[in-house]
Amino acid sequence: MPVPGRRDGPAVDRAPVGSELGIPAELRERGELRRQSLTDVDGARFDEPLCGSGRSDPFTEIITTVETGRSGAYIDRVDVSYDVGGRLFTLSTSWSYVVCGDAITEQDIC
Repeated sequence: MPVPGRRDGPAVDRAPVGSELGIPAELRERGELRRQSLTDVDGARFDEPLCGSGRSDPFTEIITTVETGRSGAYIDRVDVSYDVGGRLFTLSTSWSYVVCGDAITEQDIC
């Protein structure tokens, strides 16, 4: 989801999505996403020329989704693989996800 360089309003209006129930398209329809353009990640092309360090630099926000049944889910890491100019890279993150359900029995999590 591209976020432009010039952003008006208080910081809360620019905050990334923390967690929500529903699919991104539904969140967009309800007005709960800060931006309106969504792109499927498979084959997507992002073209910010450099990683900026200023608060007003443009960036692309990656929204991840988890779908699960009644059992729930626990994902302990996410790796983002990408290429730049034909060179492959992997960004390892410490992102973790818990969807509470029948199989998630740890009291301090759910």
